[in-house]
Amino acid sequence: MKRITKPLSALLALCMLLSLMAACGDKGDLDVTDDTVDVLGEDTSANGGDAPTPIMDDFGGYQFKVLTRGSGMYKSDDITGDITGNVLSLATYQRNAALESKYNFTLVESKEKDWNSVATKLGQSGQYQYDMWSFKMADMPSHGQEGRIYDLNEVEGLNLDASYYDQTTRASVSFANYLFFITGDMLYMDDLAISCVLYHPTLWRDLKCGEVYNKDIYTLVKDGEWTLEAFKTIAALAPKDMNGDGNYDDENDRWGCGYANGDIFTLSVALGNHVIEKDADDVFYLNDGEKIITDLQNIFGFFNSPSCIKDGTYTRGLHLFQILQLANGTGPNSPIRAAGIEYGIVPPPKANATDGWYRSYVSAYTANCIAIPTTVQELDKVANIIELVSYESQSTTVPKLSEYLFGNVSKHASDVEMIEILKETRTYENAYVWSTGSVYSTLIDLNEAKGEGIKSAFETSKQAVEDSVARKLQRLQQLG
Repeated sequence: MKRITKPLSALLALCMLLSLMAACGDKGDLDVTDDTVDVLGEDTSANGGDAPTPIMDDFGGYQFKVLTRGSGMYKSDDITGDITGNVLSLATYQRNAALESKYNFTLVESKEKDWNSVATKLGQSGQYQYDMWSFKMADMPSHGQEGRIYDLNEVEGLNLDASYYDQTTRASVSFANYLFFITGDMLYMDDLAISCVLYHPTLWRDLKCGEVYNKDIYTLVKDGEWTLEAFKTIAALAPKDMNGDGNYDDENDRWGCGYANGDIFTLSVALGNHVIEKDADDVFYLNDGEKIITDLQNIFGFFNSPSCIKDGTYTRGLHLFQILQLANGTGPNSPIRAAGIEYGIVPPPKANATDGWYRSYVSAYTANCIAIPTTVQELDKVANIIELVSYESQSTTVPKLSEYLFGNVSKHASDVEMIEILKETRTYENAYVWSTGSVYSTLIDLNEAKGEGIKSAFETSKQAVEDSVARKLQRLQQLG
């Protein structure tokens, strides 16, 4: 593990003083070695220049063992796949079968119900059992600070500059120039963790929403005019007492927008804010500027307006808009698909028409990531297999995401465009990724209080963030 540089050591002292195939067709006669999979070496990827060089043609039957989460609605499905599964799961299975046949290694997945405890015990004991950990991103910083996973910057066999690693993740979730985990094309749970805005096409038409700006919603997005003000204005057309009880107050009524508490960060990030920012030394600090406070007050006001319902049952088909992660959106396992309700997808709105492009928040709870435990015994093989699988995913699993989400992609051409915008504009919030100073929960509580006391909450949080950062830096220095 590398040592903290002198500037960071000085900063540590300062901080201590100061104290985040839905339908895969007939698979009965499937030949997993045929040309349904583009095998590495044929350069079918648009990014062929990134192709890794295998360290050997035959890995001798090496078992590449991955620890994944085996419980909850976000349990792993992006490591080994399933020949009888949905289109993404099938593509994953095919990818692995082709690579395993060509290079003589096997991907073996262990889904553990209590994955984080298993990882902690293995790390504490120094016992080798897995070559890679792939579970929720928010679990990884603690393992990194305890020396249980590698700083990926120090793993020589990884080409982190390659296009099959997500460069936004790389830049966003590092701390003090340590990078303990990353996402990329090898996995797709990180794509499904992107927050979006679903809209109900039938309600959009019935309420004549397109007449407000004389544009359909996709045109608004592509013209750069899908703003928070437009979102709020159109959402205000929807509220109605549908069950005739004289009260507009429950999930049986019609709403402009459904949301969950965590969507404070979806909109805050979309408006160009990060609660936790990074300085020139890649170290966190609290963003307590006037803009973020004003934007959060605006968000709290919207969420607590008559347009919005928190945790409402959107599968009733009575929400014009619903803020949701793609994992819970329109895919084959989603409650919306099960309810037979069709929604379209657009990115979260930006601040105003001149505010650059869109920004799409990624949940560090949902997203799986790549991490290498320090107990690995053959690091060169492990790094090379990660490279091979990541590269091959560009032409196998990556193109299947839209089909997974929509089934008939030709019917959803505009939504497919929106998915590309979401993927290209993803970003993170280190208040949650690195659990920095309890700011995440503080803002959740503020929404419950309708945004009262936001300025004083930031003033109180500043010291907590400084203390949290100091502790993180001290742990990293102790790694040696």
